[in-house]
Amino acid sequence: MPTKKDREIASFGAAMGIDQVVIGKLIGIGKSTLQTHYREELELGMARANVSVGSNLYKIATGNSPQAATAAMFWLKMRCGWKETDRGADDAPIETVFRIIGGLPPPPKALTVEKGLPMPYPLDEEETVDAG
Repeated sequence: MPTKKDREIASFGAAMGIDQVVIGKLIGIGKSTLQTHYREELELGMARANVSVGSNLYKIATGNSPQAATAAMFWLKMRCGWKETDRGADDAPIETVFRIIGGLPPPPKALTVEKGLPMPYPLDEEETVDAG
């Protein structure tokens, strides 16, 4: 008779993409017995894990914690197709600088900005920009 612990092992193993033969060995049964008695765990383990992780990531990304910006950027890259680096007309990478108020330390004093691109934030008087 399957125990709660064995069901959790089967569900988590399926969520992690572990081969069913290995999951069966962890529980102490063969693959066919695993498939017969743990069908729901094998079929839904990955979906349950994705829902749980996605829900937690969404809560972090829409919250006010220090990790919110990182979680939001990850979400936007994975779900909305955002990319780290854009390419300019000459196919050279354009560095994008973000300053998150209250979440990250101020940018370094030495800054480099591509020609013709506006600064993403105002400069302090002692900061200089080399626009090439």
